[in-house]
Amino acid sequence: MAVDLLRFDGDCNDKKSEIIYSYPVASEKYFRSVWEVGISETGLKLFRDEGSFTPAQKDEVIDELNKLMKWCDKNNYLRMHSRIEELIAVIQEESMKGNEPFYIF
Repeated sequence: MAVDLLRFDGDCNDKKSEIIYSYPVASEKYFRSVWEVGISETGLKLFRDEGSFTPAQKDEVIDELNKLMKWCDKNNYLRMHSRIEELIAVIQEESMKGNEPFYIF
């Protein structure tokens, strides 16, 4: 299993809604053991498992991810730092493609 950044063509709780964008964040095991520790220690509010945010909140989410990157640097998680850099680029690009919210599952 993996934790992904997702967008749907409708309400994510509607079974008829389809995924229109998916980007892998981390394996579930790595997300639980490392990402969630960093998210907790840095006090992130939007970028977390089962979280969501709108394209209008893009800048706030990127600020959160920058905090998480600093945490990665402090704790020597270089691969995670690189993944966050990729996520920031993805969020910036995808935010311009519609108003559908992003979900982290």
